[in-house]
Amino acid sequence: MAAHESARLSGLAAIEANNALHAANRTKAEAEGAVREAAMARLQSGIAVQAANASRTTAAGIADPANTAITLIAPFSGKDIDADFAALVAKDALEMGQE
Repeated sequence: MAAHESARLSGLAAIEANNALHAANRTKAEAEGAVREAAMARLQSGIAVQAANASRTTAAGIADPANTAITLIAPFSGKDIDADFAALVAKDALEMGQE
């Protein structure tokens, strides 16, 4: 009887050990997935930094020509509809560059 109970308990222990092994393998797979996700997030953050720098450069590139246009057409403002339109476009470009 004791031998039978010992064999039954050994079988249950083997089942539990197998379940623990499967759980450990799932945990390992999840950890590996998390490492891949972290690497992808790092890559994406680097791309985001590059995009932000490019945006800053673009905004700076908009400001100089727009300011020049506004300065050049200032004497004609209110007298020439084309000058007023150019001033409006330049001001809109400045606002877009600041966004």
